[in-house]
Amino acid sequence: MPARKKAAAQSQGEDPLDLPESLKAAVQLDRIEPLDGKKVCGKGWKDNKQRWSSTHASRARQTLEEKSKAKRELDEIKSLEKQLIEERKSEKRAKRQREEENKKRKELNEMRSQTVQIISSAKVKKMTKKQRRDVKMMDIVALQEAKARSRVRGKMTSF
Repeated sequence: MPARKKAAAQSQGEDPLDLPESLKAAVQLDRIEPLDGKKVCGKGWKDNKQRWSSTHASRARQTLEEKSKAKRELDEIKSLEKQLIEERKSEKRAKRQREEENKKRKELNEMRSQTVQIISSAKVKKMTKKQRRDVKMMDIVALQEAKARSRVRGKMTSF
């Protein structure tokens, strides 16, 4: 409708929209009530803004007794945590120590169970490269001490 016709219709008391009565009521309701949803561009409607303090409740101040009680509980929790950490560390230390002892014992047992043959250095020089790879150089004194220790303990050993 052109602007002149709209102005003329308003002055005469007519509605500028030429709609049937059933739709006029719906149009009037839409004008009164705010629209829900999104704009055509996709942006939502702005809400009524409120201050942060009105939307969030403030906490009441703690008394000295409550503060001290909370601190004691926190200290207890921290001490328990330290204690658990220390227990785990001590368990790891003990496990590591057992593993080292078992490794030493295993090496000693392997050394005791070996059959040893003394070969002169002249014989070693005459050996081929492949034969020299199979030969293991070893301290005989340490082996004899290990065997002597096992005899003192009263264990049966095979030599």
